[in-house]
Amino acid sequence: ARRGGLALPVINVHPPFRGGTGDTIVSYRLLLPAGEAVVFQAQTAIRDHGSTEPPSDGVEFVVAVATADDAAPIRLSSRFSDSKVWEPIEVDLSAYAGKEIVLSLLAGPGPARNTTCDGAHWGAPTVIVGAQPQPLSEDVWREREEQAIALARQAAAGKRGAGAFTLRGEAGQYGAAIIPGDEGIVDGVIAFSDGEKDLCYRGFTVRILGEDLGAAAGSVALHSVKTRRSWLGGDFIIDHQADIRGVTVPFRLRARADGGVLKLEWSMPGQERDMRGQPRFEKIALGPGREAAWRVYAGFGNVMEDLQAPFTLNAGGFSLSTRHVGADYRSGLSIALASDYFPDRMRVVPADKLFTLEAHNDLSYFMAPSSHGAFSAAKEYGKIVGFKASPGLEELKGRQCLDQWGGDYLAAAEQIRLAARYGLTHSVFVKHAWQRWGYDYRLPEIYPPAGGLDSFKTMPDACHEAGILFAPHDNYIDFYPDARGYSYDHIIFNADGTPQKAWYNKGRKAQSYRWLPHAFQPWMIENMQLMRDGFAPNSLFIDVFSAIAPRDYYDREGRFYDQKRMAKEWAEAFDTCRRILKKGSPMLSECGHDGLIGSLDGAQSDHHHAGRWGAQCLDTDRTPWHDIVTHGKMVPLAGGLGGRYAKGEPGHGYGSDDYLSNTVLGGRNPMSDGPFSRSAVLTYWLLHDVCDVLARQSFDRHEFGKTVRQQHTVFGGGVSRVWANRGAEDWVLADGRVLPEYGFWVETPTASAGTFTIDGRRVRMAQSPNLLFVDTLPPLGSLYGHTSISTRVEKVEKLSEQKYLLQVSWDFQSAFAPANINHFIHLCHPASTHPESILFHGAIRASDLNLAEPGRYVSDIVVNIPNDVPAGELNIRYGLYHSKQGNRLPLSGVDVSAGRANGGVIKIERQGEVIRSEYIGNPDEIATSSIDLPMVDFGMLSTNGSFRLQTPSPQTMVVIPLAASLPFRAELNLAKLGYGGKIARSANLVMPWVELPRQPVMSQQGDRLSIEFDAQSFAYEIHF
Repeated sequence: ARRGGLALPVINVHPPFRGGTGDTIVSYRLLLPAGEAVVFQAQTAIRDHGSTEPPSDGVEFVVAVATADDAAPIRLSSRFSDSKVWEPIEVDLSAYAGKEIVLSLLAGPGPARNTTCDGAHWGAPTVIVGAQPQPLSEDVWREREEQAIALARQAAAGKRGAGAFTLRGEAGQYGAAIIPGDEGIVDGVIAFSDGEKDLCYRGFTVRILGEDLGAAAGSVALHSVKTRRSWLGGDFIIDHQADIRGVTVPFRLRARADGGVLKLEWSMPGQERDMRGQPRFEKIALGPGREAAWRVYAGFGNVMEDLQAPFTLNAGGFSLSTRHVGADYRSGLSIALASDYFPDRMRVVPADKLFTLEAHNDLSYFMAPSSHGAFSAAKEYGKIVGFKASPGLEELKGRQCLDQWGGDYLAAAEQIRLAARYGLTHSVFVKHAWQRWGYDYRLPEIYPPAGGLDSFKTMPDACHEAGILFAPHDNYIDFYPDARGYSYDHIIFNADGTPQKAWYNKGRKAQSYRWLPHAFQPWMIENMQLMRDGFAPNSLFIDVFSAIAPRDYYDREGRFYDQKRMAKEWAEAFDTCRRILKKGSPMLSECGHDGLIGSLDGAQSDHHHAGRWGAQCLDTDRTPWHDIVTHGKMVPLAGGLGGRYAKGEPGHGYGSDDYLSNTVLGGRNPMSDGPFSRSAVLTYWLLHDVCDVLARQSFDRHEFGKTVRQQHTVFGGGVSRVWANRGAEDWVLADGRVLPEYGFWVETPTASAGTFTIDGRRVRMAQSPNLLFVDTLPPLGSLYGHTSISTRVEKVEKLSEQKYLLQVSWDFQSAFAPANINHFIHLCHPASTHPESILFHGAIRASDLNLAEPGRYVSDIVVNIPNDVPAGELNIRYGLYHSKQGNRLPLSGVDVSAGRANGGVIKIERQGEVIRSEYIGNPDEIATSSIDLPMVDFGMLSTNGSFRLQTPSPQTMVVIPLAASLPFRAELNLAKLGYGGKIARSANLVMPWVELPRQPVMSQQGDRLSIEFDAQSFAYEIHF
């Protein structure tokens, strides 16, 4: 359990409360040695209580001892406490030396006998026999630090001694030095210097056979420590030996310089290991420094400035998704730490000046210093780590990911063709939830597709025609017991001998178990051959593989396999699928940790904000931390699933400037809902051309402006640059361009794009050869050419402080299959742990909706606010879904994201049990035209709409309104557009959406061409 930032192994207890109260007792029978001092030590704390729970009044912690001579246990220590941070307990047991005792740990409800929320922890209970090890004095530590710094400064000047290294990289020349202590690296010191500024760390924590080694750790003392410098390569070697409960374990640290990086290789030379993999390194972690880290970096990318509390980030695709972490220090130096084995966690304890990366097994630990920031240090690590691009990477670079969960196959095929018409051809369409038995059930039986192969095949056929990659969803993590061939011989087992559970399918009430990594390939190969012959996918999405970090595991016989075996098997799975489907087919996965680079081409990033990690800091923002090392070796797909990215913050998902600016900072591929929507078209038109350029260039540098919210990245040796302002204060760039919050600007040799302000108004623009996209963010209309339902909130009635009635309308021109279609109403709140922030659901009181008949209908939504609702804003999201297939029906409206329409916000205030509420999202009148809105001058043209301008020839230009546009105006400066001196002769409608579309109204004065568009056709060809 973690209390106050410190994680300890614990005994969890709760005083009994059914049928009366009492004590929970944990007892141990111990024979204490004679003639030795004996001490019991532990830490105690209670659990946190939830927002809807009353607090505990405290727990009584008691240490008691009984011998054969005692009539009853003797209480040696008692404390009643409600502390939620660790408090130490120490009890002297020396009086019982030479005796057999029963040591009991009691947890009781205290004098009031109140057991409410009395969950309690005994942290790291330990009996210490003999003289207690004494930690090194501060004077000794300081002396070793000064020695290490002096040696590192000499090495920075090119003068090396024993244990010193000169690190040479693009970040400059630095010195590194190791001063071993009496117990080698455990109580030694590692220092870095640029000749003026220094960093210093106090040794390493090393755990073997459950023991943190070293007298300073209060554990097994190390002996027979020997140091030497190898004749070849200048390596510095420290050999250690430890006697752990009668087992002699040797281990070695070999240190060497590799470019601008200090590489520390850990091994156990000559040590034989048993079937369970023991003895092995169970923990290797850098010790505390001389100063607390100022800015800390980890995962897909978050900078956390001035952490105010201890912070731990565990390994995983949603959290610590990279093997490198970094820190800036106020003294001026920065450090990147990394491991070749996937690390277990990053830990930061500001009060202890601890910033560390914890990992295990026979690993290489990398330490890269820099005077130019942690990104620069990480860049040095990236140069020597040896990541290689996977075979499908070139085919994937620059492509936009169009992501769809569920949905009708024929409708999706129609949307793919429509997306292609809008130019979204350099894309990859990821299709989830299509498998034979439905989503994530009876795996690995996935073929043939649910609903039939013929209709399913229309989607890959449409993709192939358009040049869009088709990537069906697959899974080789979950093996269901009712699937063909199931056996525990194919399942991972835990260390305690139990089979490891995987996904639990609540709808089916089916528990799956985790595939043994070296067992699933025969099933996978059969599936690949069936898919190849059935519908010929040219890409593939395998779920979970890059969402959970590679980990150690056991088979049914109890044999141990380390995490590199798991990573190897998963990587080979991607390579095998690529060979069967099509050479060069891009392989994709969920999230995207960096442990499968070389085989995995890309992943849906799921780039969570540090607030989701629980970081408490003075400032934070997303950064391209993953990308500074992996760019050009793997493709992170934007910020991942829009709902996950925006969790708790409606309006920050797909197509938002937050999401878009985060995409370009690291030169990632764009991503959107798919295969067709307004946000999909917007994202492609705005970002594709610049992202396609950045994907093929090196990622060279990252810098901050005045705060961590102002970020600047450099690509291609300086020829391409990105600026993103992710803070509330406007950022004025050197060219005078003003970036509002989440505004950005990308400049490459062939394309530019961004969100910025013109005369205080937020706009978007992208430009590349023969293409110009402008967006004034006007009101939205219907999504013509796409079977969808227009919806809006018509009126809102407050029935009480805890009850609201919303009337919503539905309007559509084409019939839908009405069977199994239901309403959904989500009340969302940041406190929810649901992926879409759903806290509770609303209900339908009445509805005349008939999807079989086109027209306009009304539904009455009732929102009953529960008594335990937390304070804050409840975001109302509503829509329609297919109860059997699970997919949501396509909607269009003022604010629609992931098939959910925005129904406004109910603000909740609480004063104890009293709830006050207010609907603050009164629906605006839906506009029917943008014609009369103010014009925005982009230089080459002015407009109040959103459209793409193509200039394919000197005689023709094409205007394509952004999907779901209303009528708008444009004034074109023909001279600046390359059509100076020409006269517009005619305008042709291309693919009208309605029966009676209007011709554009044109007028021209010199080189100024004014046009009014009704936006009811796909495009307008203007001929000169």
